[in-house]
Amino acid sequence: VERGAALLVGTALAVFTQWPTWDTAPALAVVNTVVTVAFVLTGVLMAQQPGQLGNGRLLAVSGIAWSGVWLDGWDDPTLSMIALFCPAPYVAAAGAVLLRYPGTRLRPAERAYIAVVGVWLTAIYLASAFTPGMADVGHLGAEPYRPPPLFPAEAASVIRTADWVGALVLAVLFVVLLTVKARRARGLDRGELVPVYVGAVATGVSMLLYRVGKMLADSDAQITELRLLHAISLLAVP
Repeated sequence: VERGAALLVGTALAVFTQWPTWDTAPALAVVNTVVTVAFVLTGVLMAQQPGQLGNGRLLAVSGIAWSGVWLDGWDDPTLSMIALFCPAPYVAAAGAVLLRYPGTRLRPAERAYIAVVGVWLTAIYLASAFTPGMADVGHLGAEPYRPPPLFPAEAASVIRTADWVGALVLAVLFVVLLTVKARRARGLDRGELVPVYVGAVATGVSMLLYRVGKMLADSDAQITELRLLHAISLLAVP
């Protein structure tokens, strides 16, 4: 029953959030739908395993938040503002699962890292939303709704620099935390960490390609292809 309900809810949520994308980028809409359903369904299945209730819930939350990122495509003021707050829980929850699994708790350093990731992403997206010319969440085509700017257009370069520097530092720290985690693991735990490494590497590489590619892309079609690549890589996590 829980599996069926999770599949139904995940599919309904994904279809709703992806609805504006079906006409402009059907392949991306399909993959994003699969990602949401995969995260939610896998989260429910994981939660049923002994000691994995917390990890399962976090994975489901990540899938729901990923879907929420694409609410921006509706060009609705309320949905666009909700979308701005979705990248943080999507990344933080998935990162927490990768750092916890197969365990059930984060160490103090890992907990602090996840908190910083959430705060940093929220700050970057909100600052971008209130700066002219920086509209970019789950949107394809025309510029989405954004509130009246609070910062001058010149702030865009500062925000982009903070985004890049922060992403680089946090990526390095994540690798360090995973390395420490691997050294602590013993026996069968090392084998259970293989999915963690696969998911982390696939997601990290695709995010790097997306960020670099977006700087070099000269058309919406190329950015859509980069988003599609990133979405496909997320399937390595669940």
